[in-house]
Amino acid sequence: MALKKSGTNQSEVTTNLESKLSTFHTQVVKPIWENVNKRNLSEQEKEKTMALIKQLLMDNLEHELTKCNVN
Repeated sequence: MALKKSGTNQSEVTTNLESKLSTFHTQVVKPIWENVNKRNLSEQEKEKTMALIKQLLMDNLEHELTKCNVN
């Protein structure tokens, strides 16, 4: 999931990153969260799971930003 570094303007980087985040949400976060909701978990367990999912998303975003030196 690398972003182009050279010859890429800010708008292209933003569009590319938004696309990657949308794909990540659709393919990773949403199915996990749907699976979590199907289980008989307490609200505390659901909140803990959602916090882990959010951290995964943030780690992915940080990784992508680091690769294109945007951070």
